Amino acid sequence: MPPLRFPYFTPDDRPWRIDWYGDVIFPGGINGRSQPNVQVAISPVRADPTSNDAMLSSRATESSIVQRFFPIGMLPYVRIGDVWQNGERKYSPDYQREQFSDLHITRASSKLIKAGQSVDEVFVLPLKQHPWHHLLTGSFCLSIELTEGRQIVIPTMELIRFYFGSSSELLHRLFMHDIKYEQLWEHQQYTIRTGRLHLKLARKLSGVSAADIGRIALSNVANRAACRIRISCQRDLLSGEKSAYPQTWFPFEGKTNLAVVGKWLPFGSKPDQTFVVYRIESCSHPFPFKTLSYEAADDGKVSKGSERQDGKSNNASPSDAHRRRAKTHKSQELSESDPGVSRTRKNFQFEANNRFPDLLCKEIWRERYETQDPPELWPAFTQENVELVSVGDPISTCNDVTSIDIIAAPMRAQLLEETKIQKFVRNGIDTKIKKERVAPDIVNVELITLPGYTHPVFSLPSLIDENGEIDPISVCEGGRGVERCRRGCFVEISAPSSKWSILVVEPKSTLCKEEVLVVENYELKRAMSILLAESKRITTE
Repeated sequence: MPPLRFPYFTPDDRPWRIDWYGDVIFPGGINGRSQPNVQVAISPVRADPTSNDAMLSSRATESSIVQRFFPIGMLPYVRIGDVWQNGERKYSPDYQREQFSDLHITRASSKLIKAGQSVDEVFVLPLKQHPWHHLLTGSFCLSIELTEGRQIVIPTMELIRFYFGSSSELLHRLFMHDIKYEQLWEHQQYTIRTGRLHLKLARKLSGVSAADIGRIALSNVANRAACRIRISCQRDLLSGEKSAYPQTWFPFEGKTNLAVVGKWLPFGSKPDQTFVVYRIESCSHPFPFKTLSYEAADDGKVSKGSERQDGKSNNASPSDAHRRRAKTHKSQELSESDPGVSRTRKNFQFEANNRFPDLLCKEIWRERYETQDPPELWPAFTQENVELVSVGDPISTCNDVTSIDIIAAPMRAQLLEETKIQKFVRNGIDTKIKKERVAPDIVNVELITLPGYTHPVFSLPSLIDENGEIDPISVCEGGRGVERCRRGCFVEISAPSSKWSILVVEPKSTLCKEEVLVVENYELKRAMSILLAESKRITTE
């Protein structure tokens, strides 16, 4: 999937650094948008954006700082320190990396401060070494005490991005609604003996946010941290302010290892006393459940038989593709207007780090699982063009802007037990392992979720010719003589001395076997070309 473009975010074709988060303006204040807008300071880069040392210098950017706004749903994708150019995120310098081990997070060890706060007439964030926040000194940060008088300073908007920014939809609800359980889940059940939590997520919430919502459901500390976002903003607005500086806290208390990227700053004459965090990379504090299962009522891309945003039925089937012209494969640009009510919602998923190591050893799965991503139509005879998209609730009745949910999710997922994945995927993995003659107990298997998709298992794109006919390789027998979309899954299998990347495609019928194709990378277009060539080879034999 091409990167999401934000054309009006950068003023010109120079590279621009995201300097600092500012206040939030609520609906009606900026462009009449239905979603809160975050003010951010950006400045043109004159240093080499690929050099961490160069980007640490206070002279890495020009002094002409510009303020821009972006909708809160973009927060997962807009991080302090990143460099954007021509409306696209281009570079993510590492600046200085730190691993703070055995941090003890309590109310006593941490406190809220303003970015422009001083202690004994000495700025916590000195402007000479850190000029990038000077237009937004009213924004809140969380200060965490270290030994020997040192401290960590984290912008509260970065805490919100990291701990609650798994999806645009979750952020929208935390900023726009008082947190009642029905905003996040329709039903939850927790078994103390086993530590298993089951959630039925509220409509439109992505399963990628299930763990974050699970923590809010089970932890009073996490619940208060989530509620504080809305409450702090409302307090500012009720006092007559036109905008608000959000506050929050860590969604837990206790020990953690925190991996962060940022910059060491002096305090007075003492060097390296304050570490200002640009982005949090990972947090090791455990979640309050041992296993998590969830049901998702709406996963963005509308599935067969589901309801569109305009209330119309969306009962598309593979046979319907014979009667429709194929749509052009589109890149996506963020629009300044709200989404249109007549457009079906989509997901924009980008690969993110595994934020929480604790979740890597816990089972999280979706119950009543079936692939929700509908098949894309791929013509070979049209040119790429641009699709306008936007985050937030679809309210406009006079535009063709598509609503998207921006999702930050790891691309790779550890294989769970057999009951958690489709049988054809398991069979394909077993076939490959047997063919390579490796012992099953020494291999590591990972399922790959493609950018733009919500699950590792996906519907194959429908290949359409100029007459609107669908290629048979995209469909299979679905029972009762009805064709349905054929599914596939990218898998990476690793042994001590070898690694294989494969695409497993489900059988055409009950009389056929799974197809296992070796691929060089996880590019769907290339993999479909291999599948098509293999199908033609078998047909001619």
